[in-house]
Amino acid sequence: APRNLSCTWNDTYGSGVLELTVSADGSSFRGRWRSSESLTDWFDWNGVRAPEPGFAQEPEAAREAGPR
Repeated sequence: APRNLSCTWNDTYGSGVLELTVSADGSSFRGRWRSSESLTDWFDWNGVRAPEPGFAQEPEAAREAGPR
């Protein structure tokens, strides 16, 4: 089952709230974040897990990338 994560973030640019839903297999997430300076302005943050180093590219991607 997907997992929900809510937390407060804090870095050199400020702080705020982050809410994510991570897929059951951990391969992707969908969520939103906002600065503590705004209670209404949310921003989307979605992503997928990057391939591990050493994994082969998909055939189309490898052709588009050309020779190394």
